[in-house]
Amino acid sequence: MAFLGLPTTARVQGVEARELARDRLVAVVAPDHPLAGEPSVSLAGLAGEVFVDLPAGTAGRIQTDQAFAAAGLTREVAFEVTTADYMDRLVGQGLGVAMFPSASVHRLSGVTAVEVTDGPVRIEYVIWSPVGRTPAAAAFLDLLELPGPGDDAARAARAAHAARAALGRR
Repeated sequence: MAFLGLPTTARVQGVEARELARDRLVAVVAPDHPLAGEPSVSLAGLAGEVFVDLPAGTAGRIQTDQAFAAAGLTREVAFEVTTADYMDRLVGQGLGVAMFPSASVHRLSGVTAVEVTDGPVRIEYVIWSPVGRTPAAAAFLDLLELPGPGDDAARAARAAHAARAALGRR
């Protein structure tokens, strides 16, 4: 089981998946960056900035590349890094700007988020193998109330057991 964030144009294949959330990307800038005081910016307004991003071809990078290309814009990615923490540190030092899902910005420190009016949307999925769930994966997916092979019967049995227990009968 894993969590996967993809652009809206991507389709999950070869695994079972459930959409958990959709989130628009925001720009993340150093606190002293000129955009830090702005309520929002467009992709065109970001195109002249130097970017910190994930490596080309990765799911986290593709959505931003696609958004700029669809808008007929280019951007300079000066730093390619492999973790959000490293991106956060480089942006915080004023070495570039980045784009993050708005829901993850609260985990960053020393940076300011700015709404991107035409920013790309990211879909967060939980994915799992269609064959042979581990007990831990099955329990987690059950917490999310995701159906799986035979789950309707198992859920019904647990509900009946819970009802009998509530009535004091076993």
